[in-house]
Amino acid sequence: MKFRYWEFWPFWISVTPLIIIGLYYSLKARRLFFFSNVNPAFENSAMMGASKMNILNKLPKSVIPKTIFLSKEQQANWNKDNFLKDHKLSFPLIMKPDIGERGLLVEKINSMQEWQQYLQANQVDYIVQEFIDLPNEIGIFFHRLPGITQINISSVCLKNFLTLTGNGKDTVKELLLNNFHGRLQIDRLEKTNVSLLECVLTDGQTKLLEPIGNHSRGTAFYNGNHLIDVKMKSLIESIIGQQTDIHYGRFDIKYNTLEELKQGKNYKVIELNGAASEPTHIYDRSIPIWKKYKVFSEHFSVMYDICKIQMQKGIDPISISTGLRTMRDYYSYKGEINPFWKTT
Repeated sequence: MKFRYWEFWPFWISVTPLIIIGLYYSLKARRLFFFSNVNPAFENSAMMGASKMNILNKLPKSVIPKTIFLSKEQQANWNKDNFLKDHKLSFPLIMKPDIGERGLLVEKINSMQEWQQYLQANQVDYIVQEFIDLPNEIGIFFHRLPGITQINISSVCLKNFLTLTGNGKDTVKELLLNNFHGRLQIDRLEKTNVSLLECVLTDGQTKLLEPIGNHSRGTAFYNGNHLIDVKMKSLIESIIGQQTDIHYGRFDIKYNTLEELKQGKNYKVIELNGAASEPTHIYDRSIPIWKKYKVFSEHFSVMYDICKIQMQKGIDPISISTGLRTMRDYYSYKGEINPFWKTT
């Protein structure tokens, strides 16, 4: 049933056309990793193992959550209570590996016990963020050619977090079975939170099941391209500021209302994704499959155009040997991650 919908196709099937498109532009640019010079501000244009902390450090402190780097060496001998006090942090926290993508191990941590369990499961470098308690999240994809200040917005994605409303008799698992995105989360929750599945919500009670805005975690994505206007472009230009080496990517932003967001009020950038970014509005089920791949192709074309200009300026993509080594190291790292850290 789920394979009727593109967003739930097996990864190797859905990604095959993208590999073909990418190889076409690689041949055209005569550089296999042509995308790796589109954002010189970031390692490999923020793809294949770039540090999230280094990326966030390029943005104004006023637009990002309080974010602290926590190396695996620090974790060997430290006091968690003192860490929280020193950095004026408190639960809940957002934890995520410093290197990762597609929501890998991004978690909302609610207590010291959860934090201990989370850190013990995977010994990697992390970033610790304050939890931004704003109700909405949006993904805004931008690009601009080198030397040009004005940006273009090519994708706006509105997100609907996985939330259930109880009827006083059905368990969370039974409610999930009747939820298009929710029923695909049952297998994961059976590994991580069985007690939640057995809960019965009272009649009319609503419960947010997943605070992380990733479609693989049950969040529904919708096309918000009708929201693109001068105010939204001005917002993204203000966030990028004086950075002249950021040309392509997607901002994931928590916000209160769209009106305030366009006025530059009540929002925080929780992540900036670079060359690996997807124009996530294409996960809207109303968009035909052929159009999804057309949008991807258009974005590969933009990366190619940026790449060629960068090469003319003497900024070359990474070599084949460097790229293959980086890929090997990154996928080896991902293979060691245990995503099922929570077993209660």
